[in-house]
Amino acid sequence: MHFFNRHFALLLLLFPLFFSCATNSNSADSSVQNSDGTDDAQLVKSMISEIEHSCKNDGVKQFYRSYILLSENPDNQDVRDLFNRSFESAKESLKSLVENEETIEFYTQFNTINKICDLSSAFYKEASSFSLSDFQQDFDKAKNLIFSTEEKKLIPSSTKPLEKISSVIDGTVTIWMDLGVKMMQGRAYANRAIGSGFFIDQRGYIITNYHVISSEVDPKYEGISKLYIKLNEDNETRISAKVVGFDKSLDIALLKTEASPDYTFPLGSSTALDVGDEIFAIGSPIGLERTLTRGIVSAEGRQLFSIGKVMQIDAALNQGNSGGPIIDRAGNVQGIAFAGMVDYEGLNFAIPVEYLTANLPYLFCGQVKHSYIGAFGRTGKNDEGKSTGVEVLWLETNSNAKKAGLEEGDLIQKVNSNPVTSLDDLHKRFVEIRPHSIIDLEVKKSDGKTKVYHVYADERTENPMLQIFRNETLENAFYPLYGLKLKRSSSVYKSKFTVESVLKGSVADESGFSENDPIQIFKTAVQEDKYILSEVYSKKKSNGYLDAAMVLATLLDSEKLF
Repeated sequence: MHFFNRHFALLLLLFPLFFSCATNSNSADSSVQNSDGTDDAQLVKSMISEIEHSCKNDGVKQFYRSYILLSENPDNQDVRDLFNRSFESAKESLKSLVENEETIEFYTQFNTINKICDLSSAFYKEASSFSLSDFQQDFDKAKNLIFSTEEKKLIPSSTKPLEKISSVIDGTVTIWMDLGVKMMQGRAYANRAIGSGFFIDQRGYIITNYHVISSEVDPKYEGISKLYIKLNEDNETRISAKVVGFDKSLDIALLKTEASPDYTFPLGSSTALDVGDEIFAIGSPIGLERTLTRGIVSAEGRQLFSIGKVMQIDAALNQGNSGGPIIDRAGNVQGIAFAGMVDYEGLNFAIPVEYLTANLPYLFCGQVKHSYIGAFGRTGKNDEGKSTGVEVLWLETNSNAKKAGLEEGDLIQKVNSNPVTSLDDLHKRFVEIRPHSIIDLEVKKSDGKTKVYHVYADERTENPMLQIFRNETLENAFYPLYGLKLKRSSSVYKSKFTVESVLKGSVADESGFSENDPIQIFKTAVQEDKYILSEVYSKKKSNGYLDAAMVLATLLDSEKLF
Protein backbone atom coordinates (compact mmCIF):
# COMPACT_ATOMS: atom_id res chain seq x y z
CA MET A 1 0.00 0.00 0.00
CA HIS A 2 1.34 3.35 -1.01
CA PHE A 3 0.58 5.96 1.66
CA PHE A 4 1.20 9.61 0.98
CA ASN A 5 0.26 13.21 1.60
CA ARG A 6 0.06 14.80 -1.85
CA HIS A 7 -0.08 18.57 -2.21
CA PHE A 8 -1.51 20.11 -5.36
CA ALA A 9 -0.94 23.74 -4.37
CA LEU A 10 2.36 24.37 -2.61
CA LEU A 11 3.24 27.66 -0.95
CA LEU A 12 6.36 27.92 1.21
CA LEU A 13 6.82 31.18 3.11
CA LEU A 14 10.59 30.90 3.33
CA PHE A 15 13.49 33.30 2.95
CA PRO A 16 16.31 33.24 2.25
CA LEU A 17 16.35 30.06 0.15
CA PHE A 18 19.45 28.29 -1.08
CA PHE A 19 19.14 26.38 -4.32
CA SER A 20 21.39 23.50 -5.18
CA CYS A 21 20.22 23.18 -8.80
CA ALA A 22 20.77 25.28 -11.90
CA THR A 23 18.34 28.11 -12.52
CA ASN A 24 16.13 28.56 -15.55
CA SER A 25 18.07 29.60 -18.63
CA ASN A 26 15.36 31.98 -19.92
CA SER A 27 15.43 30.21 -23.28
CA ALA A 28 14.07 32.20 -26.16
CA ASP A 29 11.26 31.16 -28.46
CA SER A 30 12.89 28.85 -31.00
CA SER A 31 9.96 28.70 -33.38
CA VAL A 32 10.30 30.40 -36.75
CA GLN A 33 8.94 33.95 -36.77
CA ASN A 34 8.27 36.27 -39.69
CA SER A 35 8.78 39.49 -37.79
CA ASP A 36 12.38 40.10 -38.86
CA GLY A 37 11.75 41.25 -42.39
CA THR A 38 12.09 37.87 -44.10
CA ASP A 39 9.73 37.19 -46.98
CA ASP A 40 7.41 34.21 -47.22
CA ALA A 41 9.78 32.16 -49.39
CA GLN A 42 12.59 32.56 -46.88
CA LEU A 43 10.22 31.69 -44.06
CA VAL A 44 9.09 28.50 -45.77
CA LYS A 45 12.68 27.42 -46.40
CA SER A 46 13.48 28.04 -42.73
CA MET A 47 10.48 25.97 -41.69
CA ILE A 48 11.51 23.11 -44.01
CA SER A 49 14.97 23.13 -42.44
CA GLU A 50 13.49 23.20 -38.92
CA ILE A 51 11.15 20.26 -39.65
CA GLU A 52 13.93 18.11 -41.12
CA HIS A 53 16.23 18.90 -38.21
CA SER A 54 13.75 18.49 -35.31
CA CYS A 55 12.07 15.37 -36.73
CA LYS A 56 15.05 13.64 -38.33
CA ASN A 57 14.63 10.60 -36.05
CA ASP A 58 10.85 10.44 -36.29
CA GLY A 59 9.65 9.80 -39.85
CA VAL A 60 5.96 9.78 -38.95
CA LYS A 61 6.09 13.08 -37.08
CA GLN A 62 8.09 14.61 -39.95
CA PHE A 63 5.37 13.40 -42.34
CA TYR A 64 2.72 15.07 -40.16
CA ARG A 65 4.66 18.34 -39.91
CA SER A 66 5.21 18.38 -43.68
CA TYR A 67 1.46 17.82 -44.16
CA ILE A 68 0.69 20.88 -42.02
CA LEU A 69 3.16 22.97 -44.03
CA LEU A 70 1.85 21.64 -47.35
CA SER A 71 -1.73 22.42 -46.40
CA GLU A 72 -0.66 26.03 -45.93
CA ASN A 73 1.55 26.10 -49.05
CA PRO A 74 -0.02 23.66 -51.57
CA ASP A 75 1.74 25.20 -54.58
CA ASN A 76 5.25 25.35 -53.16
CA GLN A 77 7.49 22.77 -54.89
CA ASP A 78 10.05 22.72 -52.05
CA VAL A 79 7.29 21.83 -49.61
CA ARG A 80 6.01 19.14 -51.95
CA ASP A 81 9.52 17.69 -52.14
CA LEU A 82 9.74 17.69 -48.34
CA PHE A 83 6.36 15.95 -48.14
CA ASN A 84 7.54 13.30 -50.60
CA ARG A 85 10.77 12.66 -48.67
CA SER A 86 8.86 12.53 -45.40
CA PHE A 87 6.39 10.06 -46.86
CA GLU A 88 9.19 7.68 -47.79
CA SER A 89 10.79 8.16 -44.38
CA ALA A 90 7.48 7.34 -42.67
CA LYS A 91 7.16 4.11 -44.65
CA GLU A 92 10.72 3.17 -43.66
CA SER A 93 9.73 3.73 -40.04
CA LEU A 94 6.93 1.21 -40.47
CA LYS A 95 9.29 -1.36 -41.93
CA SER A 96 11.66 -0.90 -39.01
CA LEU A 97 8.83 -1.43 -36.51
CA VAL A 98 7.81 -4.64 -38.29
CA GLU A 99 11.39 -5.94 -38.22
CA ASN A 100 11.68 -5.18 -34.49
CA GLU A 101 8.23 -6.69 -33.77
CA GLU A 102 7.05 -3.49 -32.10
CA THR A 103 3.41 -4.40 -32.60
CA ILE A 104 1.61 -1.58 -30.87
CA GLU A 105 3.86 1.10 -32.36
CA PHE A 106 3.41 -0.36 -35.83
CA TYR A 107 -0.37 -0.40 -35.53
CA THR A 108 -0.51 3.16 -34.18
CA GLN A 109 1.89 4.68 -36.69
CA PHE A 110 0.32 2.89 -39.64
CA ASN A 111 -3.05 4.41 -38.75
CA THR A 112 -1.41 7.81 -38.39
CA ILE A 113 0.26 7.63 -41.82
CA ASN A 114 -2.96 6.42 -43.40
CA LYS A 115 -4.87 9.32 -41.86
CA ILE A 116 -2.35 11.88 -43.09
CA CYS A 117 -2.63 10.40 -46.57
CA ASP A 118 -6.39 10.75 -46.41
CA LEU A 119 -6.14 14.35 -45.17
CA SER A 120 -3.56 15.12 -47.87
CA SER A 121 -5.50 13.71 -50.80
CA ALA A 122 -6.97 17.07 -51.78
CA PHE A 123 -3.60 18.46 -52.82
CA TYR A 124 -1.26 15.49 -53.10
CA LYS A 125 -2.23 12.28 -54.84
CA GLU A 126 0.74 9.96 -54.43
CA ALA A 127 0.41 9.79 -50.64
CA SER A 128 -3.34 9.21 -50.90
CA SER A 129 -2.63 5.95 -52.76
CA PHE A 130 -0.95 4.56 -49.65
CA SER A 131 -2.89 1.54 -48.40
CA LEU A 132 -2.64 -1.71 -46.51
CA SER A 133 -1.24 -3.60 -49.48
CA ASP A 134 2.40 -3.54 -48.34
CA PHE A 135 1.59 -4.16 -44.68
CA GLN A 136 -1.70 -6.09 -44.72
CA GLN A 137 -0.36 -9.21 -43.03
CA ASP A 138 1.51 -7.27 -40.35
CA PHE A 139 -1.44 -4.95 -39.80
CA ASP A 140 -3.88 -7.84 -39.28
CA LYS A 141 -1.46 -9.54 -36.91
CA ALA A 142 -1.07 -6.36 -34.86
CA LYS A 143 -4.78 -5.65 -34.77
CA ASN A 144 -5.63 -9.19 -33.67
CA LEU A 145 -2.98 -9.17 -30.95
CA ILE A 146 -4.10 -5.86 -29.51
CA PHE A 147 -7.85 -6.08 -29.80
CA SER A 148 -8.92 -9.74 -29.97
CA THR A 149 -11.36 -10.29 -27.10
CA GLU A 150 -11.23 -14.05 -27.72
CA GLU A 151 -7.49 -13.98 -27.13
CA LYS A 152 -7.94 -12.11 -23.85
CA LYS A 153 -10.59 -14.60 -22.60
CA LEU A 154 -12.10 -12.09 -20.17
CA ILE A 155 -15.10 -13.03 -18.02
CA PRO A 156 -18.23 -10.96 -18.79
CA SER A 157 -19.60 -8.85 -15.95
CA SER A 158 -22.67 -9.95 -14.02
CA THR A 159 -25.73 -8.23 -12.53
CA LYS A 160 -26.72 -11.12 -10.27
CA PRO A 161 -25.62 -10.65 -6.62
CA LEU A 162 -23.27 -13.28 -5.24
CA GLU A 163 -24.74 -15.61 -2.66
CA LYS A 164 -21.51 -15.31 -0.69
CA ILE A 165 -18.98 -12.55 -1.25
CA SER A 166 -16.35 -14.84 0.26
CA SER A 167 -16.71 -17.21 -2.72
CA VAL A 168 -14.49 -14.96 -4.87
CA ILE A 169 -11.59 -14.57 -2.42
CA ASP A 170 -9.60 -17.38 -4.06
CA GLY A 171 -9.34 -15.23 -7.19
CA THR A 172 -6.89 -12.99 -5.33
CA VAL A 173 -3.19 -13.49 -4.66
CA THR A 174 -0.46 -12.04 -2.48
CA ILE A 175 2.31 -10.29 -4.44
CA TRP A 176 5.69 -10.99 -2.87
CA MET A 177 8.69 -8.90 -3.90
CA ASP A 178 12.04 -10.26 -2.71
CA LEU A 179 14.39 -7.27 -2.58
CA GLY A 180 17.36 -9.02 -0.98
CA VAL A 181 18.61 -7.69 2.33
CA LYS A 182 18.96 -4.27 3.90
CA MET A 183 21.39 -3.11 6.55
CA MET A 184 20.13 -1.41 9.70
CA GLN A 185 22.47 -0.53 12.58
CA GLY A 186 25.05 -2.96 11.30
CA ARG A 187 22.62 -5.87 10.94
CA ALA A 188 21.17 -7.47 7.83
CA TYR A 189 17.42 -7.89 7.50
CA ALA A 190 15.28 -9.50 4.82
CA ASN A 191 13.96 -6.75 2.54
CA ARG A 192 10.60 -7.44 0.94
CA ALA A 193 7.52 -5.64 -0.34
CA ILE A 194 4.03 -7.12 -0.16
CA GLY A 195 0.99 -6.27 -2.24
CA SER A 196 -2.18 -7.84 -3.60
CA GLY A 197 -3.46 -8.84 -7.01
CA PHE A 198 -6.34 -10.63 -8.75
CA PHE A 199 -6.77 -12.99 -11.70
CA ILE A 200 -8.59 -11.76 -14.80
CA ASP A 201 -8.40 -14.91 -16.94
CA GLN A 202 -7.68 -18.65 -16.75
CA ARG A 203 -4.20 -18.41 -18.28
CA GLY A 204 -2.75 -16.84 -15.15
CA TYR A 205 -2.90 -13.10 -15.91
CA ILE A 206 -3.00 -10.95 -12.78
CA ILE A 207 -3.69 -7.26 -12.18
CA THR A 208 -1.88 -5.30 -9.46
CA ASN A 209 -0.40 -1.82 -8.88
CA TYR A 210 2.68 -0.57 -10.69
CA HIS A 211 4.22 0.70 -7.46
CA VAL A 212 4.08 -2.82 -5.99
CA ILE A 213 6.30 -4.29 -8.72
CA SER A 214 8.18 -1.15 -9.82
CA SER A 215 11.59 -2.59 -8.85
CA GLU A 216 11.14 -5.17 -11.64
CA VAL A 217 10.89 -2.60 -14.43
CA ASP A 218 12.25 0.72 -13.12
CA PRO A 219 15.62 1.34 -14.84
CA LYS A 220 16.63 3.62 -11.94
CA TYR A 221 16.29 0.83 -9.39
CA GLU A 222 19.56 -0.74 -8.34
CA GLY A 223 19.41 -3.94 -6.35
CA ILE A 224 17.89 -7.38 -6.16
CA SER A 225 14.30 -7.79 -7.31
CA LYS A 226 12.45 -11.09 -7.63
CA LEU A 227 8.71 -11.28 -8.23
CA TYR A 228 6.57 -14.06 -6.78
CA ILE A 229 2.93 -14.67 -5.98
CA LYS A 230 1.32 -16.72 -3.23
CA LEU A 231 -2.02 -18.44 -3.80
CA ASN A 232 -4.60 -18.38 -1.03
CA GLU A 233 -4.87 -22.16 -0.82
CA ASP A 234 -1.08 -22.51 -0.42
CA ASN A 235 0.43 -19.49 1.25
CA GLU A 236 3.78 -21.18 1.90
CA THR A 237 4.75 -21.70 -1.75
CA ARG A 238 6.15 -18.80 -3.74
CA ILE A 239 5.35 -19.07 -7.45
CA SER A 240 7.40 -17.12 -10.01
CA ALA A 241 5.66 -14.42 -12.03
CA LYS A 242 6.71 -11.88 -14.63
CA VAL A 243 5.62 -8.38 -15.59
CA VAL A 244 3.83 -8.35 -18.95
CA GLY A 245 2.93 -4.66 -19.08
CA PHE A 246 2.52 -1.61 -16.86
CA ASP A 247 1.16 1.91 -16.78
CA LYS A 248 3.18 4.06 -14.41
CA SER A 249 0.93 7.11 -14.74
CA LEU A 250 -2.21 5.20 -13.67
CA ASP A 251 -0.39 2.81 -11.29
CA ILE A 252 -1.51 -0.41 -13.01
CA ALA A 253 0.48 -3.53 -13.89
CA LEU A 254 -0.31 -6.81 -15.66
CA LEU A 255 1.51 -9.96 -14.48
CA LYS A 256 1.67 -13.53 -15.79
CA THR A 257 2.15 -16.74 -13.83
CA GLU A 258 1.81 -20.40 -14.80
CA ALA A 259 -0.57 -21.09 -11.90
CA SER A 260 -4.20 -21.85 -12.75
CA PRO A 261 -6.69 -19.73 -10.79
CA ASP A 262 -9.67 -21.12 -8.90
CA TYR A 263 -11.62 -17.98 -9.78
CA THR A 264 -11.24 -15.11 -12.26
CA PHE A 265 -12.82 -11.70 -11.72
CA PRO A 266 -15.14 -10.05 -14.26
CA LEU A 267 -14.45 -6.36 -14.95
CA GLY A 268 -17.43 -4.10 -14.30
CA SER A 269 -18.02 -0.40 -14.84
CA SER A 270 -17.61 2.02 -11.96
CA THR A 271 -19.86 4.52 -13.74
CA ALA A 272 -22.71 2.42 -12.37
CA LEU A 273 -21.55 3.21 -8.82
CA ASP A 274 -22.69 6.24 -6.88
CA VAL A 275 -21.64 7.80 -3.61
CA GLY A 276 -23.01 5.65 -0.81
CA ASP A 277 -23.04 2.39 -2.81
CA GLU A 278 -21.63 -0.68 -1.08
CA ILE A 279 -18.23 -2.05 -2.11
CA PHE A 280 -15.84 -4.75 -0.86
CA ALA A 281 -12.03 -4.78 -0.77
CA ILE A 282 -10.02 -8.02 -0.90
CA GLY A 283 -6.31 -8.30 -0.31
CA SER A 284 -3.38 -9.14 1.96
CA PRO A 285 -2.89 -6.26 4.42
CA ILE A 286 0.55 -6.65 6.09
CA GLY A 287 0.63 -10.10 4.46
CA LEU A 288 -2.60 -11.38 6.02
CA GLU A 289 -4.08 -13.05 2.92
CA ARG A 290 -7.81 -13.68 2.35
CA THR A 291 -8.77 -10.43 4.08
CA LEU A 292 -12.11 -8.89 3.04
CA THR A 293 -13.37 -5.53 4.24
CA ARG A 294 -16.62 -3.73 3.46
CA GLY A 295 -17.45 -0.07 2.95
CA ILE A 296 -19.04 2.45 0.64
CA VAL A 297 -18.00 4.81 -2.10
CA SER A 298 -17.28 7.96 -0.09
CA ALA A 299 -16.67 10.32 -3.02
CA GLU A 300 -15.90 10.37 -6.72
CA GLY A 301 -13.53 12.36 -8.89
CA ARG A 302 -10.58 12.89 -6.55
CA GLN A 303 -7.68 14.33 -8.55
CA LEU A 304 -4.74 12.23 -7.31
CA PHE A 305 -3.40 11.44 -10.79
CA SER A 306 -2.39 14.08 -13.30
CA ILE A 307 -4.32 12.30 -16.09
CA GLY A 308 -7.27 10.83 -14.22
CA LYS A 309 -9.49 10.94 -11.16
CA VAL A 310 -10.00 8.20 -8.59
CA MET A 311 -12.66 6.94 -6.18
CA GLN A 312 -12.55 7.63 -2.47
CA ILE A 313 -13.74 4.69 -0.35
CA ASP A 314 -14.02 3.99 3.38
CA ALA A 315 -13.39 0.22 3.28
CA ALA A 316 -10.39 -0.50 5.51
CA LEU A 317 -7.11 -0.67 3.56
CA ASN A 318 -3.63 -1.15 4.96
CA GLN A 319 -0.12 -1.73 3.65
CA GLY A 320 -0.33 -4.85 1.50
CA ASN A 321 -3.80 -4.10 0.09
CA SER A 322 -2.30 -2.31 -2.91
CA GLY A 323 -3.41 -3.94 -6.16
CA GLY A 324 -6.32 -5.83 -4.69
CA PRO A 325 -9.81 -5.70 -6.26
CA ILE A 326 -12.62 -3.40 -5.17
CA ILE A 327 -15.81 -5.28 -6.10
CA ASP A 328 -19.55 -4.73 -6.03
CA ARG A 329 -22.23 -7.09 -4.66
CA ALA A 330 -22.22 -9.06 -7.97
CA GLY A 331 -18.46 -9.67 -7.76
CA ASN A 332 -17.52 -7.30 -10.61
CA VAL A 333 -14.26 -5.41 -10.21
CA GLN A 334 -15.11 -1.72 -9.95
CA GLY A 335 -11.71 -0.47 -8.88
CA ILE A 336 -8.17 -1.33 -7.84
CA ALA A 337 -7.01 -0.43 -4.32
CA PHE A 338 -3.92 1.75 -4.47
CA ALA A 339 -3.58 4.32 -1.69
CA GLY A 340 -4.60 5.42 1.74
CA MET A 341 -3.63 8.07 4.25
CA VAL A 342 -2.20 6.38 7.29
CA ASP A 343 -3.01 9.25 9.66
CA TYR A 344 -6.67 9.48 8.63
CA GLU A 345 -9.07 6.62 9.35
CA GLY A 346 -11.33 5.59 6.48
CA LEU A 347 -9.64 7.84 3.91
CA ASN A 348 -8.65 5.43 1.12
CA PHE A 349 -8.61 5.46 -2.67
CA ALA A 350 -9.16 3.14 -5.63
CA ILE A 351 -8.41 3.40 -9.35
CA PRO A 352 -11.66 3.18 -11.38
CA VAL A 353 -11.81 -0.01 -13.44
CA GLU A 354 -12.41 2.03 -16.65
CA TYR A 355 -8.73 2.96 -16.72
CA LEU A 356 -7.86 -0.74 -16.65
CA THR A 357 -10.29 -1.74 -19.40
CA ALA A 358 -9.18 1.17 -21.62
CA ASN A 359 -5.53 0.14 -21.25
CA LEU A 360 -5.80 -3.63 -21.01
CA PRO A 361 -5.17 -4.39 -24.73
CA TYR A 362 -2.00 -2.31 -24.53
CA LEU A 363 -0.89 -3.80 -21.20
CA PHE A 364 -0.66 -7.13 -23.01
CA CYS A 365 1.90 -5.48 -25.32
CA GLY A 366 4.22 -3.95 -22.72
CA GLN A 367 4.63 -0.47 -21.23
CA VAL A 368 1.70 1.90 -21.71
CA LYS A 369 2.50 5.52 -22.55
CA HIS A 370 0.11 8.43 -22.83
CA SER A 371 -0.54 11.17 -25.35
CA TYR A 372 0.42 14.83 -25.00
CA ILE A 373 -0.09 17.78 -27.34
CA GLY A 374 1.44 20.61 -25.27
CA ALA A 375 -1.61 22.53 -24.04
CA PHE A 376 -2.75 23.86 -20.67
CA GLY A 377 -6.42 24.35 -19.93
CA ARG A 378 -9.42 24.06 -17.65
CA THR A 379 -13.08 23.13 -17.79
CA GLY A 380 -14.99 25.91 -19.54
CA LYS A 381 -18.31 27.03 -18.06
CA ASN A 382 -21.16 29.14 -19.40
CA ASP A 383 -23.02 31.91 -17.58
CA GLU A 384 -25.20 29.34 -15.80
CA GLY A 385 -22.12 27.49 -14.51
CA LYS A 386 -22.62 24.50 -16.81
CA SER A 387 -19.52 22.76 -18.17
CA THR A 388 -19.21 23.37 -21.90
CA GLY A 389 -15.82 21.92 -22.88
CA VAL A 390 -12.12 22.50 -22.26
CA GLU A 391 -10.84 26.06 -22.49
CA VAL A 392 -7.29 26.37 -23.83
CA LEU A 393 -5.48 28.79 -21.52
CA TRP A 394 -1.89 28.44 -22.74
CA LEU A 395 0.17 26.61 -25.37
CA GLU A 396 3.80 25.51 -25.31
CA THR A 397 5.83 27.53 -27.78
CA ASN A 398 6.87 24.59 -29.94
CA SER A 399 3.99 22.26 -29.14
CA ASN A 400 2.08 20.18 -31.68
CA ALA A 401 -1.12 21.88 -30.55
CA LYS A 402 0.24 25.30 -31.46
CA LYS A 403 1.74 24.12 -34.74
CA ALA A 404 -1.63 22.63 -35.70
CA GLY A 405 -3.26 26.04 -35.22
CA LEU A 406 -4.90 25.93 -31.77
CA GLU A 407 -5.06 29.27 -29.97
CA GLU A 408 -5.54 30.50 -26.43
CA GLY A 409 -9.25 30.95 -25.77
CA ASP A 410 -10.31 28.01 -27.97
CA LEU A 411 -12.97 25.76 -26.44
CA ILE A 412 -12.42 22.05 -27.17
CA GLN A 413 -15.81 20.34 -27.44
CA LYS A 414 -15.02 17.03 -29.15
CA VAL A 415 -12.09 14.60 -29.18
CA ASN A 416 -12.15 12.21 -32.15
CA SER A 417 -15.87 13.01 -32.60
CA ASN A 418 -16.63 12.18 -28.93
CA PRO A 419 -18.17 15.06 -26.95
CA VAL A 420 -16.16 16.39 -24.00
CA THR A 421 -17.65 18.81 -21.49
CA SER A 422 -14.83 18.92 -18.95
CA LEU A 423 -11.09 18.48 -18.48
CA ASP A 424 -11.82 15.10 -16.87
CA ASP A 425 -13.70 14.01 -20.02
CA LEU A 426 -10.74 15.05 -22.15
CA HIS A 427 -8.27 13.09 -20.02
CA LYS A 428 -10.46 9.98 -20.27
CA ARG A 429 -10.41 10.28 -24.07
CA PHE A 430 -6.66 10.86 -24.13
CA VAL A 431 -6.10 7.70 -22.03
CA GLU A 432 -7.56 5.72 -24.95
CA ILE A 433 -5.28 7.38 -27.53
CA ARG A 434 -1.75 6.15 -28.15
CA PRO A 435 1.21 8.50 -28.69
CA HIS A 436 2.11 9.02 -32.38
CA SER A 437 -1.59 9.19 -33.25
CA ILE A 438 -3.43 12.12 -34.78
CA ILE A 439 -6.16 13.51 -32.54
CA ASP A 440 -9.12 15.31 -34.11
CA LEU A 441 -10.16 18.22 -31.91
CA GLU A 442 -13.41 20.04 -32.65
CA VAL A 443 -13.02 23.54 -31.30
CA LYS A 444 -15.34 26.47 -30.80
CA LYS A 445 -13.49 29.66 -31.68
CA SER A 446 -13.86 33.03 -29.96
CA ASP A 447 -16.06 34.23 -32.85
CA GLY A 448 -18.47 31.34 -32.24
CA LYS A 449 -17.45 29.37 -35.33
CA THR A 450 -16.45 25.68 -35.11
CA LYS A 451 -13.25 24.27 -36.56
CA VAL A 452 -11.58 20.84 -36.52
CA TYR A 453 -7.83 20.59 -35.89
CA HIS A 454 -5.73 17.49 -36.56
CA VAL A 455 -3.07 17.36 -33.84
CA TYR A 456 -0.17 14.91 -33.65
CA ALA A 457 0.25 13.38 -30.18
CA ASP A 458 3.70 13.02 -28.64
CA GLU A 459 4.45 10.91 -25.58
CA ARG A 460 3.62 12.55 -22.27
CA THR A 461 6.82 12.79 -20.24
CA GLU A 462 6.89 11.84 -16.60
CA ASN A 463 7.45 15.50 -15.66
CA PRO A 464 5.91 17.84 -18.27
CA MET A 465 6.29 20.90 -16.01
CA LEU A 466 10.04 20.29 -16.04
CA GLN A 467 9.95 20.38 -19.84
CA ILE A 468 8.11 23.72 -19.72
CA PHE A 469 10.57 25.11 -17.16
CA ARG A 470 13.54 24.19 -19.34
CA ASN A 471 12.18 25.23 -22.74
CA GLU A 472 10.11 28.37 -22.15
CA THR A 473 11.08 31.88 -21.17
CA LEU A 474 10.60 32.42 -17.45
CA GLU A 475 7.69 34.84 -17.78
CA ASN A 476 5.95 32.51 -20.24
CA ALA A 477 6.45 29.50 -17.96
CA PHE A 478 5.00 31.20 -14.88
CA TYR A 479 1.42 30.87 -16.14
CA PRO A 480 1.28 27.05 -16.31
CA LEU A 481 3.62 26.71 -13.34
CA TYR A 482 1.87 29.01 -10.87
CA GLY A 483 -1.07 30.63 -12.64
CA LEU A 484 0.62 34.02 -13.03
CA LYS A 485 0.41 35.73 -16.40
CA LEU A 486 3.23 38.28 -16.41
CA LYS A 487 4.35 41.20 -18.51
CA ARG A 488 7.72 42.91 -18.31
CA SER A 489 7.70 46.16 -16.39
CA SER A 490 11.27 47.22 -17.06
CA SER A 491 13.53 47.18 -20.09
CA VAL A 492 16.54 47.43 -17.81
CA TYR A 493 15.74 44.87 -15.09
CA LYS A 494 14.76 41.63 -16.80
CA SER A 495 13.58 40.06 -13.53
CA LYS A 496 10.86 42.66 -12.87
CA PHE A 497 7.27 42.10 -14.01
CA THR A 498 3.70 43.16 -13.48
CA VAL A 499 0.93 40.62 -12.91
CA GLU A 500 -1.40 40.76 -15.91
CA SER A 501 -3.86 38.14 -14.62
CA VAL A 502 -4.15 35.38 -12.01
CA LEU A 503 -5.64 31.96 -12.76
CA LYS A 504 -8.40 31.15 -10.30
CA GLY A 505 -7.56 28.24 -8.00
CA SER A 506 -3.86 28.33 -8.88
CA VAL A 507 -0.85 28.55 -6.55
CA ALA A 508 -0.67 32.29 -7.27
CA ASP A 509 -4.37 32.74 -6.48
CA GLU A 510 -4.03 30.90 -3.18
CA SER A 511 -0.95 33.01 -2.42
CA GLY A 512 -2.99 36.21 -2.66
CA PHE A 513 -1.69 37.71 -5.92
CA SER A 514 -3.87 40.20 -7.80
CA GLU A 515 -3.79 41.95 -11.16
CA ASN A 516 -1.23 44.76 -11.45
CA ASP A 517 0.84 43.51 -8.49
CA PRO A 518 4.55 44.16 -9.09
CA ILE A 519 6.75 41.06 -8.82
CA GLN A 520 10.46 40.40 -9.06
CA ILE A 521 11.79 36.88 -9.69
CA PHE A 522 15.09 36.09 -7.98
CA LYS A 523 15.67 32.38 -8.50
CA THR A 524 13.82 29.41 -9.97
CA ALA A 525 15.09 25.87 -9.63
CA VAL A 526 14.14 22.21 -9.40
CA GLN A 527 14.21 20.83 -5.88
CA GLU A 528 14.62 17.14 -4.96
CA ASP A 529 13.39 16.10 -8.44
CA LYS A 530 9.84 16.73 -7.17
CA TYR A 531 9.13 20.45 -7.22
CA ILE A 532 9.89 23.64 -9.07
CA LEU A 533 10.52 26.48 -6.62
CA SER A 534 10.65 30.19 -7.37
CA GLU A 535 11.90 32.80 -4.93
CA VAL A 536 10.01 36.04 -5.59
CA TYR A 537 9.55 39.48 -4.11
CA SER A 538 6.30 41.41 -4.39
CA LYS A 539 4.16 44.20 -3.03
CA LYS A 540 0.79 42.50 -3.13
CA LYS A 541 -2.44 44.43 -3.05
CA SER A 542 -3.92 41.82 -0.71
CA ASN A 543 -1.05 42.48 1.72
CA GLY A 544 -1.57 46.21 1.81
CA TYR A 545 1.32 46.70 -0.64
CA LEU A 546 3.82 45.71 2.06
CA ASP A 547 7.11 44.20 0.92
CA ALA A 548 6.95 40.41 0.92
CA ALA A 549 9.47 37.74 -0.03
CA MET A 550 8.10 34.25 -0.61
CA VAL A 551 8.68 30.97 -2.36
CA LEU A 552 6.18 29.62 -4.88
CA ALA A 553 6.23 25.86 -5.41
CA THR A 554 4.60 23.46 -7.85
CA LEU A 555 4.82 19.77 -8.69
CA LEU A 556 6.49 18.61 -11.91
CA ASP A 557 3.16 17.54 -13.40
CA SER A 558 -0.33 19.03 -13.54
CA GLU A 559 -3.80 17.78 -14.35
CA LYS A 560 -4.31 20.94 -16.43
CA LEU A 561 -1.67 19.84 -18.95
CA PHE A 562 -2.71 17.66 -21.90
